[in-house]
Amino acid sequence: MIKVIISEIQNNPRYRLIQADGNRWLMDIDNNKISILFYPLNWLVAQKVYRISDKEFSKLATIHSGSRLGKSLIPVSAILGVILARVLKLDLAISPRVGDLTFFLVLVMALVFISLFIRFVSTELRARRIEKMIDLKTLQVEKVYIRPTLNGQMIKFFLSYLLMLFLTVFSFALFLMYDSWLFTILFTIIFIGLLFTNFLSFTEGEYLLRKK
Repeated sequence: MIKVIISEIQNNPRYRLIQADGNRWLMDIDNNKISILFYPLNWLVAQKVYRISDKEFSKLATIHSGSRLGKSLIPVSAILGVILARVLKLDLAISPRVGDLTFFLVLVMALVFISLFIRFVSTELRARRIEKMIDLKTLQVEKVYIRPTLNGQMIKFFLSYLLMLFLTVFSFALFLMYDSWLFTILFTIIFIGLLFTNFLSFTEGEYLLRKK
């Protein structure tokens, strides 16, 4: 394994820049879709990285602004998700009981759809922005394993994920038990946040890289 430095691209959490011993790579964190729900998997499965030149690395590292559409999309879509959750809860005319399987499944599926849509559109906007700067199809693709340098870091990240998961389940329980806009908003925001936690698997700092 070699020690590498990972840095973020401003206003583009989907991609990371990697550098070590004169090598430069661009990593797409969303390459492993399953990690969207459980981001510690990013340390166990191979990551797809693009080998880039020093010029391309510098170009990506000096981006100073992001898409206004991408910034506004998340809060607007979150509001739509809150409204949808409330409409479903009212239209189904079901009392707030966790045991009602039909309501539970319909509600969860609707919120999952809205949340995934928010995530997909916001990250795709950022992906297209990168593709306008660099033609990814022409770059050499490699498979590598990347993990934090210390086991303590992995435990810390894993505990933060468990905390986020607990908050999601707890806020959903409150949403089911109480007919309140406050708990609807709370659950929707936390659930959407859970789908973005995989960006935490590779924050800025030192990591260990091993080629597949």
